[in-house]
Amino acid sequence: MSKLLAPGFEGDSELTFALQSAFGKGFPLENLRPLLTSGNLHTQAGAAAF
Repeated sequence: MSKLLAPGFEGDSELTFALQSAFGKGFPLENLRPLLTSGNLHTQAGAAAF
């Protein structure tokens, strides 16, 4: 998740899919909040895919 929140993150579908898998296995959805409120549009888009 820290890579998704890095200031220079420009999208990474493999990383996004890995995070989706973690949430599917019970990773708390509350942990999406920092991704959805990030100032980085690539990070927001990755989080919105959930």
